[in-house]
Amino acid sequence: MKCKSVILAFVLILICAVSAVAASDATIDGHKFTIPDGYSLYNSSDDTVSLEKDDYHTITIILGDAQNLDDARDNLENMGYNYSGSNSYKYGDFDVVQQNYELDGIVIYAYVCMSDKVNLIITLTAPKSEPALEGTDNPVTTILDTIN
Repeated sequence: MKCKSVILAFVLILICAVSAVAASDATIDGHKFTIPDGYSLYNSSDDTVSLEKDDYHTITIILGDAQNLDDARDNLENMGYNYSGSNSYKYGDFDVVQQNYELDGIVIYAYVCMSDKVNLIITLTAPKSEPALEGTDNPVTTILDTIN
């Protein structure tokens, strides 16, 4: 009997540990995705999800596509953001247009991600002092890799 209690306690501890390590998911308009490591859900609605790691690392996901990237860039520049370049590329099923901005020591990466299944606008903020986020170091890739 004592052995069964010890085994049961071990199994319960193991289940709790596995549950704590498992990644969390979020949903935007029925499309589920994995929240990147270190981030937590801050706010959510049908067409917007906000994630945060801390005051300087945030991700906002908006359902939809940018109608005119030049207008968006002009609006951000009029608000004081400094445009620092853009890049267009393919990532998995997504055609991505990435625009980078800077304001008060914070870099804002803006991604327009378009695919047959969903169109997203994703913004990611990080301190300028940190290296540029690329490849698997970029938490946006977790979202794009896991969204259904």
